Amino acid sequence: MISKMKEFFLKSISRELFIIIIFSFTVYEIFKHMHIIAFPIVISLGIIYFWSYKKAIYIKYICRSIVKISQENLNCKLEKRGSDELGILAEEINRMSLNLKNMMEREKSLQRFKNELMTNLSHDLRTPLTSLIGYLYLLNDKNTSVKNREIYSKKSLERAEKLKLLIDNLFQYSKLESGEVKTELCNVNIVEIMEQIIGEMSILAEKSGIEFVKKYDMEDLKLNVDPYLISRAFQNILSNAVKYSVENSSVYVNITSDKTNTVVSFQNKPIQDLSDEQIGKIFERFYMGDKSRNSYENNSGLGLAIVKNIVKLHKGEVWAKNKDNTFIIYVKLRNDL
Repeated sequence: MISKMKEFFLKSISRELFIIIIFSFTVYEIFKHMHIIAFPIVISLGIIYFWSYKKAIYIKYICRSIVKISQENLNCKLEKRGSDELGILAEEINRMSLNLKNMMEREKSLQRFKNELMTNLSHDLRTPLTSLIGYLYLLNDKNTSVKNREIYSKKSLERAEKLKLLIDNLFQYSKLESGEVKTELCNVNIVEIMEQIIGEMSILAEKSGIEFVKKYDMEDLKLNVDPYLISRAFQNILSNAVKYSVENSSVYVNITSDKTNTVVSFQNKPIQDLSDEQIGKIFERFYMGDKSRNSYENNSGLGLAIVKNIVKLHKGEVWAKNKDNTFIIYVKLRNDL
């Protein structure tokens, strides 16, 4: 019995010892190869940390940029880093900032336009209105002779026409500038339109000894244009040519056309040569060349600005040049509009 217990005890000890040896060997093997397992884990954690740190820095950069934009620093542009969600966010913020900048610049431009409009309009309206009131007082004076009454009546009519021109041009320009005017395109004969305008303005031209000379020989040229707006543009140009041409001179009107464009030109001999700087400004609103702004001339400073807007609505071009004491305005219209 004792021998059996001894044998059992020895077997138990051997088994436990074997287990301990096997466990020790396993732990040893695990620690022996631990660096092989730990190395990729450490590398992965390092990459994740570096990526997160880099993104955190980029997020802070975006936040600082948003603060600058909120302080109306709309020139601040975010650097796009990558094509992930943060990169898309930076791109959208840049687009939003650009849109805000454009809106603010337009608002400032409109405000400048309003201020300039009020300043120039008050000046241009006050002078002929004051003169008109003065002539009306003289007409009502019982001591005014019949001859003087005729003179004052004529002068009063001129001032009234000046006021009407100012108001009409202002109304037209305001509508064009605000985008309220929409073109009503029709297939019309622009040669016929030109003939009608020349006929209507011949009486005014004859008073200054101005002769209209047609350099085109075509009778029919159909274009898709707004007949009212194009008529207004041609009339404004011819009116300017008559006002600022040397007396007893000619205004030449020409029309040329090819497969793509039609060009209408107006040529006259100006009272004085314009510099390149002045030519670059003649299509600006309220620009009249003469800084004294002589209100006795029927000029609102809006005529050629209206022309520019009308031609722009027709997706065309308008420009001017002065060479050898000859002033020419060109209007290019597309044939495929």
